[in-house]
Amino acid sequence: GPVSLPKTIDELEASSRNRLKDFKVVSKSDTTLGGRPAARIVYTGATAAKGVEVETTVIVATFPGNRAFSLSFSTSTKTDTKC
Repeated sequence: GPVSLPKTIDELEASSRNRLKDFKVVSKSDTTLGGRPAARIVYTGATAAKGVEVETTVIVATFPGNRAFSLSFSTSTKTDTKC
């Protein structure tokens, strides 16, 4: 079927929930990407490989031709305070 923003968001969350321990959505908001309606999702969870707690921000949009595009970045939620 056609790609929709709600379906794409659901699939993104399901994939992240399967990859991360203690997955939690911190916030969701509407935005735009390339002039198209989009969603901004921020979530946290621990990586399976090393158990590092990360916060990830994803912006996802759908485009004509059944295409979805996402832009994401992650950072550790812990800071190293060693000097």
